[in-house]
Amino acid sequence: MKYLSGLSPDERESFALRCGTSVGYLRKACSIGQRLGESLCINIERESHGAVPCEALRPDVDWAYLRNSRPELAGAQAPEQKQPEALDVRAPIAINPIAAAPQAEDARGLSCHA
Repeated sequence: MKYLSGLSPDERESFALRCGTSVGYLRKACSIGQRLGESLCINIERESHGAVPCEALRPDVDWAYLRNSRPELAGAQAPEQKQPEALDVRAPIAINPIAAAPQAEDARGLSCHA
């Protein structure tokens, strides 16, 4: 990761700690092409101030969806949520006669249809 190479040793340590990992882990993961976890990718993007975007670390993840799924976090106006329609309790309800039949209990306490 070029970003790490541009940091002093102390800055690398601090960066890795803020990301919740170690410099050794980051170097090894990058050298063998290991797939980083999504949360680590997010931490790296945040702590690098966007210099290392999640998309560069894990192109297989649909980051665009995640970025657009919470527009209120990006300062955009969240779409207005439609309230669920109220249930009309006066409407007739179809009843399944088999399911509505009275049930008896057998000797073991299990329910069964009479």
